[in-house]
Amino acid sequence: MVAIRRTSMIDSNKTQLNSDYDYSMLRKWALGNKGGLLKKSDFIFDKSKGELSAGSEIAEAVILCKRPTSYPIQNQTFLAQFQFTGKLENLQTVEGIKIYIEIKENLIMDPTLIADQPGSTNFAKGFDIGEIKATPERPSHENFLKLYEISSGEVVDHRKEISLPALDSVSQRTTTLESKVATQEEKVGKLEEAGTPDHLSIKEIIGEKYKASDLLTRAYLPLSADSDIPLNFGETAANKELHIQRISSGHTDNKIKVKLKKTGNPTSNVTIEVRKGVKVESGDIVYRYGGEVLATATIQANQITTSRKEFTATLDRSPLLARGELYSVVIKCQGSVYHNADFYQIACSGEWSEAFCAVQVNDNSRVRTDYMPYCESSIFLDYCLAKRSDATKETVLEVINLNGSSSYEHYFTLTEDNQKIAIHSTGREIERVYFYNGGTQIGSMGYGASGSVELSAKKGDTIRIQIRVRVASGVNITVYRRLIKPCPKILHPKEVKNVGEVVECTIYGLHNNVFVGDQIDTTPSSSATTGRLTLGNAVAFFSIIGKDGKTYKIPAYGA
Repeated sequence: MVAIRRTSMIDSNKTQLNSDYDYSMLRKWALGNKGGLLKKSDFIFDKSKGELSAGSEIAEAVILCKRPTSYPIQNQTFLAQFQFTGKLENLQTVEGIKIYIEIKENLIMDPTLIADQPGSTNFAKGFDIGEIKATPERPSHENFLKLYEISSGEVVDHRKEISLPALDSVSQRTTTLESKVATQEEKVGKLEEAGTPDHLSIKEIIGEKYKASDLLTRAYLPLSADSDIPLNFGETAANKELHIQRISSGHTDNKIKVKLKKTGNPTSNVTIEVRKGVKVESGDIVYRYGGEVLATATIQANQITTSRKEFTATLDRSPLLARGELYSVVIKCQGSVYHNADFYQIACSGEWSEAFCAVQVNDNSRVRTDYMPYCESSIFLDYCLAKRSDATKETVLEVINLNGSSSYEHYFTLTEDNQKIAIHSTGREIERVYFYNGGTQIGSMGYGASGSVELSAKKGDTIRIQIRVRVASGVNITVYRRLIKPCPKILHPKEVKNVGEVVECTIYGLHNNVFVGDQIDTTPSSSATTGRLTLGNAVAFFSIIGKDGKTYKIPAYGA
């Protein structure tokens, strides 16, 4: 059966005459400037047949359109009324296909298609200005209405229904209000039955494997400004691929940001692949590497310099996984090659996490690192729950090689407060090492083949190192960097859940019959003070009894 598609342009700009059907008020009140279907039961897609049917005798949709700035009425907005009968067959049903109604861009620019004149009923100027399409990408302009999308083998329904007659809603307001009042009364009754809650809790997605006895906290994705630690890829077989762990936000997008630099002169382009994460359990740790490829992007080799630079890469598709499902972002040299002295580096933050770290992959060999690369997109969750840990991990930031002398002077800038460095002679013993911040000596090392020191200086300070070796020989300066795991909030899980699942955690109150959360000093005062305090500093305490029956004291300050 042949499908019939007819469309009419309905102007909503007061400077032009509207057609017989005036939708200007409808656009402002009912559509919210977004358009939609008259009935959600219309425009039915059957993936198994590759077929889109009207669903009723005439399926109708309203598409909000906008003219370019360079045409007769700049930025004019108007409505396109789209009618569809019958069905469309042989539509593509492969991964990533988007099905939508498009109002033809070249006709939107046509100054003759502004509005039908008063009295006209045939919409002669509106025929064949729109059509239903199924393509890998949606139009670059705004004049279309989304219907469906195929993602991860499933059909995602983007249809939205609008209510045309405004009076329908007005006539139902009294009934709706009465229903809401009854509902609220019922909720109040239930609240009275339930009594006062004895704790506060949250529900969030877990990103790390944990035990029932573990405390949790939030782990956040690194920010670009905080990412200055390099992690090599494309250097050796061991790091020819980095698989960066992320968790789906449930949103779709085709943009992804990374921060890169090069060492030497690699000539291979950088490939980014967004893959479905494959979960691997290794003892107490769960990590994931890349499975099915969902989208790819390329950054040209000649765009990457020896200075760190942020790139926004455009993926060839917009991946979509359900919220909480696992992604793995693979970054590598094109073809998974490696170049030894000529390689790339991705910037990582000074924090560590099992949830958002990078995994070094060489075919079937996979090594989880503690590094968290800067890799951002709206398809990723900004944070998840992770195990709370005060452990500080240490990594080698760089090794500086000095050769050919018995006396050296070297300058370098600290990338963290009180940074640790080590000095090692590759030949004869070191006689003396001095460290200067400006003109002030801040440390020294005595006689020996090697040693290390933490420099008492701030991030950004430039340190001068003077080294004397007994006999001319090489010296290595190893610069270290600490990786920490911030713990902004202590959370107490109520049960053990798998990575990607939602877990409820107690923030404050009774947890397993024990009071948890921020508490007042539990040492009771010798006597309670009541009434007015005298002027001065804190000299007295009030005593209170908590819900757990314990006595707490609160310091009181005079004004």
